[in-house]
Amino acid sequence: MSEILLLGEIMAEKQYIVDRIPRGKEVGMASEVNYLTSSKIINAGRILALHNNVFMCGCVGDDQDGKTE
Repeated sequence: MSEILLLGEIMAEKQYIVDRIPRGKEVGMASEVNYLTSSKIINAGRILALHNNVFMCGCVGDDQDGKTE
């Protein structure tokens, strides 16, 4: 089993769940919001981790999603 180090950015994504897509000048309301982490290195790491030891090091932004309190 190989050891692999992945380097890159780690992104925060918000997924808004709506009952239907608004049309024209309608306003849509989300019934649910999911907070996800995503990036190319996370996606690659998921596949590589099936048969390898994977370690990840990434940059986290200085916006509200990148802060911990």
